Amino acid sequence: GEVDPDVALAFGIDERVAWLELDLDLLLALPHGLVRFRRVSRFPSSDLDLAFATPDAVTAVALGDALRAAAGELLVDLQLFDSYRGDGVAAGGRSLAWRLRLQAPDRTLVDADVAGVRDAGITAAAALGASLRG
Repeated sequence: GEVDPDVALAFGIDERVAWLELDLDLLLALPHGLVRFRRVSRFPSSDLDLAFATPDAVTAVALGDALRAAAGELLVDLQLFDSYRGDGVAAGGRSLAWRLRLQAPDRTLVDADVAGVRDAGITAAAALGASLRG
């Protein structure tokens, strides 16, 4: 935290000062050494936005898990960016809109790659009772 300005002045410091204390024994006792990382691709990513009309019984978590599984290894990020109820959505349901960021570690994706993930995502959502909004 920040050191009291009067205390800092007592030591001849007239600027803001912060103090951080770490218990290295505690930190080093935690499991370590197995660093998991995903190599950053030098190839461009592609974003795919999909909005699904879903019954209230279908949770956002379940739909997100289904999309994640359908996208496979090309998926580097999945974000729910909109949840909507109102005109154009059936009563007892909502629209959930997702952004899928796709990227291959070894190549630039082509339209067929993105279309394959799109189709797989739509199929996975339909298995839960969700349908692509047009």
